[in-house]
This record gives sequence, C-alpha cells and structure tokens, in this order.
Amino acid sequence: MPYLQVLPQGITSLTTLQDLYISDLVNLTALPENIGGLSQLRYLSISDCPKLTAVPQSLRGLTSLQTLHIDSYPELEKRCQQPDGSYWPLIRHIPTVRFSWQ
Repeated sequence: MPYLQVLPQGITSLTTLQDLYISDLVNLTALPENIGGLSQLRYLSISDCPKLTAVPQSLRGLTSLQTLHIDSYPELEKRCQQPDGSYWPLIRHIPTVRFSWQ
C-alpha cells in the first residue's frame, strides 16, 4: 500500500463512511476529485503523504465534515490557512481545521 499513487475511485461509493484516515502513503499525489461524494464523512486525517500537495475542489461538498487534520505538509498547510490560503475557500465550512503544529 505505501506505493499507492491515488486512492481508488471506488472509495467514494462508501457513502456512509464517517472517519477516514489517510497515512503513510509516500507516493500518494492526489485525493479523488469526487471525494465530495462521501456525504457522511465527519473526520478526515491526512498524514505522512509527502507528495500530496493539493486538495480537490469537491472538498467543499463535504458538508458533514467536522474535523480536517493535516499533518507534516508545510506547503499544503500554508495553502489551507485562513484567510489568505488558496484552499481556504474549499475548507472554511469545516468547524475544526488542525495542522501538525497545533
């Protein structure tokens, strides 16, 4: 699994999934664009995936998401910071956004 470059598209068919931990995928470069289809997702944690530098537009569709935790990605963390981060508009609806240094 550490050699996985993308998550399987089928993951988005898990519509009742509530918690998703993505960790130690050193070659992961992207999250599925249709990840916004995980309508019941409440917690998303992303850690130790150093090649992941972007988040999909569909993240704004995760309206049930209560917590987003991003660990060990200074550039991605910078892009998610409020109010000026380029990804902030995609995640501002999430009540708790945590980074590795918090």
